[in-house]
Amino acid sequence: MRNFVLLPALALVATPAFAQDRDGSPSSIPQMNARDAARALNNPMVQSGVVGLIDALTDAVMETRVGPMATLAPDSSIRPNDTLDSLAARRNPDYRNEIHRNAKQTVTAAGRTASAAVAMSDELKATTERVRRVLGMPNPN
Repeated sequence: MRNFVLLPALALVATPAFAQDRDGSPSSIPQMNARDAARALNNPMVQSGVVGLIDALTDAVMETRVGPMATLAPDSSIRPNDTLDSLAARRNPDYRNEIHRNAKQTVTAAGRTASAAVAMSDELKATTERVRRVLGMPNPN
């Protein structure tokens, strides 16, 4: 479930990569580099927005009616008017709060991970430059 919850956050970060018109010209959506994405994912307001999006997406999916499946599995716990929400709530009355908590933890972890990736990227660039100097290779910049 945690990987599923992370998808909207990753989609938010990846959106600029897909924000190109067919002719290749950039759209009106601003581009976001890794450092900006990390900063955004560590912003409590952005985190709250992403978690709100996850909650809304969860609500939309959980409204799916599964009652018609009851006729296919008469011995199951599915009732004719069930939705995914009603099934999940019968199994775990606190499932929505758990999804919300997991989403919040996942988005927070995504922010920390993005920050660490940016820091590691900077460190790898510095290491590359040191190795180039040792090998006497010119800087390609």
